[in-house]
Amino acid sequence: MPAVAPYARQEAAPLRASLGIPKVDLLQISLSMVLLVGAWRIQDLYGILAALQLPILASFGVYLLSALDRDYRRTLRLSYHRLLGFLVAILVLASISAPFALYPGLSFKFLFNDLIRNVLLAFLITVSIRGFVDLERMAKIHLIGAVILCFDTILHGSVTVTGRLDRDGYYDSNDLAMLAVCALPLALYFLRRQVPAKVRLAALGTAGLLLLFIVKTGSRGGFLGLIATVTFMLLGFRSFSKKARFGSIGVIVVGMLLFGSDQYWKMMNSIIHPQNDYNVNTEDGRIHIWKRGIGYMKARPLLGVGPRNFLIAEGTISPLAWLQQYGHGIRWAAPHNSFVEIGAELGVTGLVLFVTMLIVVFVTLYRAARGPPGGPRPPPDQRALAQALAASFVGFCVSGFFITQAFSFFLYTLIAMVAGLAKVQRMATPAGRPAALRARRTHHRMRPVG
Repeated sequence: MPAVAPYARQEAAPLRASLGIPKVDLLQISLSMVLLVGAWRIQDLYGILAALQLPILASFGVYLLSALDRDYRRTLRLSYHRLLGFLVAILVLASISAPFALYPGLSFKFLFNDLIRNVLLAFLITVSIRGFVDLERMAKIHLIGAVILCFDTILHGSVTVTGRLDRDGYYDSNDLAMLAVCALPLALYFLRRQVPAKVRLAALGTAGLLLLFIVKTGSRGGFLGLIATVTFMLLGFRSFSKKARFGSIGVIVVGMLLFGSDQYWKMMNSIIHPQNDYNVNTEDGRIHIWKRGIGYMKARPLLGVGPRNFLIAEGTISPLAWLQQYGHGIRWAAPHNSFVEIGAELGVTGLVLFVTMLIVVFVTLYRAARGPPGGPRPPPDQRALAQALAASFVGFCVSGFFITQAFSFFLYTLIAMVAGLAKVQRMATPAGRPAALRARRTHHRMRPVG
């Protein structure tokens, strides 16, 4: 009997650690670098980082440290969530589609250089989460990346003839606006009263910078995404009082009126008067590209035209391709729609997987904010983060309807954070605790006393 007390203390200590405040470790540092280079592309902003091969070094560091880690909270068994299963299903479907693509070489290059890596890193992000503070840290890293990208682009980006801020590189102005729209709810999450004053002040400055950046990009998709996100926050961000929500919305509206020029509002006005817009009236416009993309989906419903082969389809099998034999150049266009992109490239099955995955994201976040039926409500910070992430996904679904980001690493990191939030809450439940203890690695196992 005397041995029971120290044995119980040994049982409880790792479990308390898994539910408490995790310490920063090398794996978290490596993952932070992966988020900055993979989602926010800081290596494109500063040439020295690209010359040092920072993306490769950061990814290698994550792989190595994950393999060496022995923390029982970082096991796949404890971390797996069905959202990760959707990512694997999309990867498998893309792998099956690649040999039958219009240009298989391009598909295989995308698979090995991007998609496999993105899915693997999404798994490792979820696995790396030991507690809620790890999730908050990832949200902060996203905001740091957003500040670096927005600030540098405002300083060094180019302004087009239409007055839109743009930057040469991986992201165009519409992509940049989507990133800022999705990051804005994470900034507002850190404006809660419970957050230290220094963090709230930094979050307020970040939110203002993101709003300014969204306006400067002149992206109509970003504008619609912002409107959808703000509306969702007004109705669904229950972690803030009604007074705080309406006040925040009022500040955002005033900020847009201050930041937006006459040229900006003229561009936004074209949303409700599209009859003269090139997206409606020209073959290179989004409406006609989407129609052709739906045509590719109908023509190849099972496997699509192949991963990253939408541009190839535009130049080879589109209704306009025949013009090239008479010397008429046509645009080999991107789909400019994440849903059309995955449907055309992976077929109807890919589109169904993608839409279902997004539905599961919202269901998971709804449950994370409400708690189990009949059970205790989750802590306020977890409810608030669940609502902030839901707002980010609303922004992605709307802004992503106008850009090509179905396979983006940024999207996959948000999905990993949702799976990580579900993991944290699962570990805190009585049903989840035995699983956590069974999943411990060797160095956490109990030793007999005396």
